[in-house]
Amino acid sequence: MAGVTCSSAYSEEEDATVMVARLTENANHFINLFLIEPRSDFGDFSEVFRCVLAQVLWDALKEIGVITILPEQPIYWPVPDAKKTTVLPPLALLAGGLATRMRPMTATIPKSMIEVAGEPFIAHQVRLLVSQGVTDIVVCAGYLGEQIEAYVGEGAAFGCRVRYSYDGETLLGTGGAVARALPMLGQEFFVMYGDSYLRADLRAMYAEFRAAGLPAMMAVFRNQGRWDTSNVEFADGVVRVYDKRVRTGAMHYIDYGVGLLTANLFDQQTGLVPERGQFDLAGVYRDAARRGELAGWEADERFYEIGSPAGLEELNALLQKGQAS
Repeated sequence: MAGVTCSSAYSEEEDATVMVARLTENANHFINLFLIEPRSDFGDFSEVFRCVLAQVLWDALKEIGVITILPEQPIYWPVPDAKKTTVLPPLALLAGGLATRMRPMTATIPKSMIEVAGEPFIAHQVRLLVSQGVTDIVVCAGYLGEQIEAYVGEGAAFGCRVRYSYDGETLLGTGGAVARALPMLGQEFFVMYGDSYLRADLRAMYAEFRAAGLPAMMAVFRNQGRWDTSNVEFADGVVRVYDKRVRTGAMHYIDYGVGLLTANLFDQQTGLVPERGQFDLAGVYRDAARRGELAGWEADERFYEIGSPAGLEELNALLQKGQAS
């Protein structure tokens, strides 16, 4: 390491401590300069890298005899936060619909490209997802989806990887779009509606999904009919009933807009979904709930969306207020 002089022996524990602290400080400066500052969205990776580099430095100094009298692991050594450094699975972003409720705005652009607080909505959405730990996004695109790809590209400007799965000539619906994207998504993945803006702890949700041991999880919010019609019966960490058409008096919760699924839910051999083609993801959730296989995770902050003119106006005001503060 240029500019660093190492002695083969230290008579005082304090000297060795100062030496290691100085090396760690230099390493942190390197990380800040080359990783954190230009790519702040890669904060999780930077923390892991810093911890790995620190351990490498520690081992190297022990090997050359600089560290002989300190404990095996100094108490000030950086330790990664397990919650912050959890690697989240890919996220399927459902952005292929016709968005007829938002006409005439969506006559020539997809819903994801509607302007919100001075930018296309998807810019706000992707930045939020990256801040929540999502680094791999698969956009399930359909109607005018090429505009989304032209704007977002491969995600480099947002600090993540973005890929695209197109419906083709016939729109596949939310379920069919996910089924088509399975080769990109892997065994487990998030699914999120393309018009949702959700300030939720996705790492906490993923941890509970892994702990639940069920093939599906839906984020729910205790809506009580306030922001939309409630459609979920939820108790003891499990979604008992989910139905967007048939309501019950026990439906105090609403589908929050994001879920976690495993690929075997879409396995044709199981008969759990129709033949791959056009179908609604709501049916996959509904049937999983009927089988007792749909875990629930309760979000503690309300949802925002641009699927309606009122929702768009509300989110626009929220984000503009954030920019002004």
